[in-house]
Amino acid sequence: MIAALRNDHLCDTLKHAAGFIVTSIRNYFTLPPPNPIPDPSLPTSATTRPHSTLFAPFLTALLLAAASCATHALLPHETGQAFAAVVVGALGGVYLGGALRGTDKSEIAISAIAAVICVALGAAGLLGPAWIIPASFILHGMWDWIHHALERRTVGHWWPPFCALYDFIFGAYLFVHLIRSGG
Repeated sequence: MIAALRNDHLCDTLKHAAGFIVTSIRNYFTLPPPNPIPDPSLPTSATTRPHSTLFAPFLTALLLAAASCATHALLPHETGQAFAAVVVGALGGVYLGGALRGTDKSEIAISAIAAVICVALGAAGLLGPAWIIPASFILHGMWDWIHHALERRTVGHWWPPFCALYDFIFGAYLFVHLIRSGG
């Protein structure tokens, strides 16, 4: 009975999270109301859809997440855990690599700390409770949205929303898989 209640609560939480993600993406692509009087001082790109170039990265994130979920589902349990743990560690390395291209020492330090945390979470997920790895993906997705909102540009403007979408999908899949497998 308690396990069923926990599963219902987790399913409700995942539904709310999915709704938030869909609403965020929808709002992200919403155009501001058109300006009735064109402003000649604005470049013409200011009147175009600001995030229309993110369609391909979002589609790629969906496909990559689907491929990751399928790969994880086909692997034996322990190998699937190792696969997910390696992906968590690699995610932090991408930001570190992007930061190292720049000269901002504070951004390099923040990205280095994030990379170390990602690797540590991946290792902790292999050595400790299985829920650490899916939680790591969700936390990393939140980091991506915050990173994007702060307009940190150590990586391409499309990378944080792309990575956040991938993280949320794969993390949610891993949570559901964990619950269904009784872990």
